[in-house]
Amino acid sequence: MRDIETLLRKSVDEECFVEGDLEKQKCAVKMDGVVTPRYVIDFDKPGSPLTSNSKRCDYLIIYCNEKKRVVLAPIELKRGKFHAGEVARQLQAGADFANQIVPQGRDCCVLPIAVIGNCSKHERNMIRKSENRIRFRRIYSVVRTMKCGGSLINKLKP
Repeated sequence: MRDIETLLRKSVDEECFVEGDLEKQKCAVKMDGVVTPRYVIDFDKPGSPLTSNSKRCDYLIIYCNEKKRVVLAPIELKRGKFHAGEVARQLQAGADFANQIVPQGRDCCVLPIAVIGNCSKHERNMIRKSENRIRFRRIYSVVRTMKCGGSLINKLKP
């Protein structure tokens, strides 16, 4: 994880690293029980490596699990209008950034998560469709969904 930490420190402004529960626009998730050490990047903070005029997710969580596998979790919090295609593009931007940080050949997985307030059943089903899967290198991952206010611990298990 040291190699990833070094690349993170070079690519991400120190103020973009956050601790504690995650919250955007009155939609929050709890970080209780999520493995430490971990790095949580807030892409909306000044100095973010993803600019404000580009697609970006709200957060990216990076940690190593007990098997020394790097877990990458781009997260988008949506309390209001939820459009599956838009959320998928935002999560993909987080995965693309992670692709630049994690060295090739490193054992890793991507767990994209959409945290939802109010959402139609149609949009919840759309986010799981193949065209909205998140690509990381040669692997496509289904977006996991959860309600605002919940705990991330169960969604961060590969």
